[in-house]
Amino acid sequence: MMVLAQQEDIEITDKKDGTTYSVEFTDGGLIRKFVVESEDSKSKAKLPKTLEKYKWNKIKDGLWTTMKEPEGGYKTTFEGSRQFNVHYSGYLYDGGKKFDSSLDRNEPLVGTYDRLIKGFSLGMANMEAGDFAVFKIAPEMGYGDKDLGIIPPGSTLVFYIYKIDEPGATF
Repeated sequence: MMVLAQQEDIEITDKKDGTTYSVEFTDGGLIRKFVVESEDSKSKAKLPKTLEKYKWNKIKDGLWTTMKEPEGGYKTTFEGSRQFNVHYSGYLYDGGKKFDSSLDRNEPLVGTYDRLIKGFSLGMANMEAGDFAVFKIAPEMGYGDKDLGIIPPGSTLVFYIYKIDEPGATF
């Protein structure tokens, strides 16, 4: 496993609503602790030090999560036109190299499910506003054999996602 340089812990504050996001990283650069604090609530997640120590639950072939399976089971479809607002960090499963992060930019990702890779959208369909989860996405649910430069062909991806909200959704 490749060892990455230590990433500095970050704390950002949303300019719109004052929510504070605090992220602590492992020596290898993965998210170790994630804390969200708003005026009326606080939530946190503490994660293992390496990807190999995560307990993965299968949602569907090619998609796994750290979330517990809900009573009715995981959703295996999503509505493409639904809107979302999330913070995320994306890593390569092999080596743990970060390739993108809305947290680093202090700018949540806003859009519709149909504009994302299938595994990201399907994972988010299983989350409610205020949930934090980690998803492991196989190439067939990600970018497949496309060469995106920083993301090599056939890459399995890991996304840390905090769902801020989903306008119009009923949870």
